[in-house]
This record gives sequence, C-alpha cells and structure tokens, in this order.
Amino acid sequence: MEEKKELMHSYYRIRKFIGILGVLLPILILWEQEGVALPSISHSYYTSSAIFFISILFAFGLLLISYKGYEKGDEKLSDNLLTHIAGFSALMVVFIPTLCNERLDFCDINSSSDYLFGHKDKVKYIIHIASAGLFLTIMGWMSIYRFTKGGDETLKKKRKKIIYKVTGILVLVCVALMIIELGVQKHHSNFQVTEYDIFILESIAVFSFGISWLVKGKAIKDVIDLKNWLLKRNKEEPINKTKGKIGHIILNVKDFNQSELFYDRLLLGIGFKVDHVDEGDYGKMKSYKQGGHNLWIRFDKQNKSETFVRNVGLDHLAFEVKSKSEVDNIFNLVKELDVKITREPRMYPVYTSKYYAFYFRDPNGIPLEIFIE
Repeated sequence: MEEKKELMHSYYRIRKFIGILGVLLPILILWEQEGVALPSISHSYYTSSAIFFISILFAFGLLLISYKGYEKGDEKLSDNLLTHIAGFSALMVVFIPTLCNERLDFCDINSSSDYLFGHKDKVKYIIHIASAGLFLTIMGWMSIYRFTKGGDETLKKKRKKIIYKVTGILVLVCVALMIIELGVQKHHSNFQVTEYDIFILESIAVFSFGISWLVKGKAIKDVIDLKNWLLKRNKEEPINKTKGKIGHIILNVKDFNQSELFYDRLLLGIGFKVDHVDEGDYGKMKSYKQGGHNLWIRFDKQNKSETFVRNVGLDHLAFEVKSKSEVDNIFNLVKELDVKITREPRMYPVYTSKYYAFYFRDPNGIPLEIFIE
C-alpha cells in the first residue's frame, strides 16, 4: 500500500514538472527574445533562447518516457505507450531541429558552428514537423480522453474534467490550424495571417497542455496549501509565548446578599467551592473556586476607584502566569501596545505573600490583570 502511494506521488511530481515546463517554454523564449516572437517555437534553436528550447524539450522527452500513467483498460493504446511515443517525439524535435531558412536573418548555419544539428534539409524538416505534431497531438489526446477517466463524479472532479477537455481541445485545434496553414503554404507560399501564426498556435498548445498536466498533478492543491501556509506564517505572532491561564474573574454586584444566595445555589451546585470570604471598609467579597479558577463577587461601598470599573458587571479579568519575570516581560510588551496602564507591576501582600501583578485596560477600556501568586 505504501509503495503504491509513493508511486502515485512520483506520478504527481512528473505531471507537475511537465506542466510547469509546458507553461514556461513560450514565456522563457519570449523573455529571452525581449518580447519579439519567432516564426515558430522551434526556430528558437537558432537563437540565444536555444538553451530553453533544448533543455525543456529534452526534459519533456525523459519525463514522458519515465511516466507510466493508468493501467491499460479497454483502450488499444496504454498510457505507457502513448507517453513513450510522445517522449521520443519530443527528443526527435531536438535532435532533428526545424529547417534553417536563409530568409531568416538570425539563421545562418554556414557562418556559425553553434547549431549542432542545424540543417537546410527538407526531409529532416518534415520529420521535425511530424514529430512536433505527434507530440502535441498525444498531449491533447491524453488531456481529453485519459485525464478524464475515473468514475468519481464529485463537483471538484467535474470541474477538473472540464479543464482537461478545454485544454485538450485547444491543443488539437491549434495542431489542426497549423496543419491547414502549412498545407496551404505548399501551394501559396505567402499565405499567413501574421508572421508569427505558428509561434502563436504552438504557444497556445504548449501552454494549454501545461495547464492540463499541472491540474492533473494536483498543483491547485499545492497552491492552496502554499497560500494557507503563508497566511498561517504571516499571522501576527502572540505578544508573548508565555503559557498563561485565566486566574480569576471579579463581578461587581449591586446587592451582595441577593447575589450571594444566587451564586451559592448556582456555583455550589455545579462543583465550585467557597474559597474565600472577606469584608472590610471598602465592601464585601466572596470567591468561588473550581480547579485553578476563581470567580469573585464584590460589592463596593465607595464606588470611587479609578483602578477598576466599579459599575455592576465585569470588574476585571485576570490572567495568571508562572513567574515574576513573565509578569515583567508581558508588562514591557503591553507598554508597546499604547493602552492605558492603571497599575504598574508590584507586590500585593494584602492578597498573598507572593502576589505580584500589574493592571491595564484593553483598547475598549475593559480592565485586565496579569499576576503571579
């Protein structure tokens, strides 16, 4: 099972490589030619962009020959045979390049030895054209009839099949148009829509099968995964990597006795225990505890302090950390956030002998505390 899975991943990689090369071939040639198109992609063999033409076609050949594809079913020709033929055709396009036409100012094999297999032989030219046509035809055929195989008809699969069919049809239409134009030129040598008809049609065909192979190689999933990774990576880092927890929440109440009866019934009934009761000059407080968390109710007699919000409702939310240095580190970070700090870090022996905390407001004015006890 693992071996089969690894084999499938290998096929996905080959498909992606073929797709990437197909998309890049016309782009790289145009880039090297500074945006000036050639009579055909094959003519790049006689220019400085030959490095791209030769290396990419050579890579096509090797990758396609190494690609096995689907097992043979009812078809007379297996994927393995088709890709072998396409691979050898791609190599033939390199080893038997197109005709070096003396009418082209960039092509002169008599004055340069740079063109290893350059020629003016019309028989070789026919072999080159036939190899290129066969290569593109097989690429289009596979997109339409082989990549669309499979019985799983999910919406995603249906969309992919549309891409395979559209790109495959584009390849075959371009091949057909090139055959028509070259055929007409045998009788009418000047027949052409533009100087670059063949280059344009070849570029569309190569780019189209490149897209098809990319989709078949699950490149869309790779792009989505990359996007998600980048988004995750670019998310704002937390202000501190300290592991804190909610230490306690204090609620201000307007009637302590009534609230005490309510929370006794509610909280004691769901597993909380009374942890602390305090009554002083400023008011009454009672703490209910479960695990490491405390919920306090408080009635403030004076209701004048600016340190906390003394109105009925949330008094403040406190986060407990593990050390005094962590309190100080977070304090330094909070200072950079441009929010109001109501009490700077200090000891509070009135709470416990080790209680160390600072108090601040969030951008909405909600009071918060960071402490260690």
